[in-house]
Amino acid sequence: MAIILFASLTGSPGVTTTTLAVVNAWPRAALVLEADTSKSSSILPGLLRGQVDHSKGLSQLSIAQQRRELTPQAAIDQAHVLADGRYFVPGFNSATAAAGTTSLWSALGSSLASL
Repeated sequence: MAIILFASLTGSPGVTTTTLAVVNAWPRAALVLEADTSKSSSILPGLLRGQVDHSKGLSQLSIAQQRRELTPQAAIDQAHVLADGRYFVPGFNSATAAAGTTSLWSALGSSLASL
C-alpha cells in the first residue's frame, strides 16, 4: 500500500476534498488517516453526513499506542469503509484528545508501513 501525505496550513480549503478524490481514483486499496490535531473530523459530518458516530479513530489508536497494543490490525479496526477497498480512520474526537500525542506518529507510521 502506498503512503501519500496531503498537508496544509490550518484552515486551508480543499485538502480533505483532494485527498478523498485521489483515494477514490486510486487503482488499489487505500486508507485515509485524518491526522488533523487542531479539530475533530470533517469527513464524518461532511462526506458521511453525520450517519457514522465518532467511536473509531485516532483517539482509540493513541490509547492503543500508550498500552503498547498498536498494530496494523488495530489501525484497520479503527477504519470505516468508504467504498470497496477504500478505508477511512477519523481524526481525534476532540482537540483535547490530540494534545500530547507526539509519540503516536512514529509508532503509527511504523505500524502502517507494514501494510
